[in-house]
Amino acid sequence: MEAAALLRLPVSAVLVLAAGLVDRDLALARAPIPPARRFDPDLLKRVADGLRDLKHR
Repeated sequence: MEAAALLRLPVSAVLVLAAGLVDRDLALARAPIPPARRFDPDLLKRVADGLRDLKHR
């Protein structure tokens, strides 16, 4: 957990503290945001080609 690293505390301690905050409605827990889908390489190539064409006009 990034918070544990920033606070220089064990992850288990930060999890207990965070759970206490959530239990007291002092923090909100939600599902993680899913990573963005990978872009289509062909689409990226076409965009890059189009930008190069605009540059050379």
